[in-house]
Amino acid sequence: MISKELKFIADHYGLENQLGKCIEELNELVEALSHENIDHVQEEIADVENMIEQVKYLLGLHEYRIRCIRLSKTFRQLTRMVNHDPGLAVEIEALQGAKNKDSDNDSVNEPKHYRLDGLGIESIDVIKAVLREDGFKAFCRGNALKYLIRADHKGGVEDLEKARVYLNWEIGMEDRIAIVTDIKQTEWDGRNPNEG
Repeated sequence: MISKELKFIADHYGLENQLGKCIEELNELVEALSHENIDHVQEEIADVENMIEQVKYLLGLHEYRIRCIRLSKTFRQLTRMVNHDPGLAVEIEALQGAKNKDSDNDSVNEPKHYRLDGLGIESIDVIKAVLREDGFKAFCRGNALKYLIRADHKGGVEDLEKARVYLNWEIGMEDRIAIVTDIKQTEWDGRNPNEG
């Protein structure tokens, strides 16, 4: 999730400027990679990651869709590797088994029992995709209310933390809707988003 500071920067400069800056930072990363200077590469990767977070936020891109695409591309590459060298299948299965054993369980932010096996996503991502914006906001509000009501009787502070997670998801959805609406309005009336 994008930090408040990066949101502030993104909102200040706007989509057009940050798209240009992202391209600039990507070019600087390509240049750093060609010189193989680890310190310079690390610095440019940090710049690119900051810009990508801002661009995703400004465009209202959905993290679950990006994760699904990444998973699909990873699976496609693993399949190519196994087709080229069938002996790699055993190593890949061993990696998957080790990953399942090593993963920690964060019962508030990423509860293991909500992860969808083999997909690298949580059920909340599927819920968000199916319910769309308004439905997902209502879902978040209802779950936050549920955890607030039961906190004194069942889960205590952990239930309050779960309520906060749902409220943060709803707030994040509101932020994305506002940005996308502003971008669409700007395109409609021909305003420059970087001018007052």
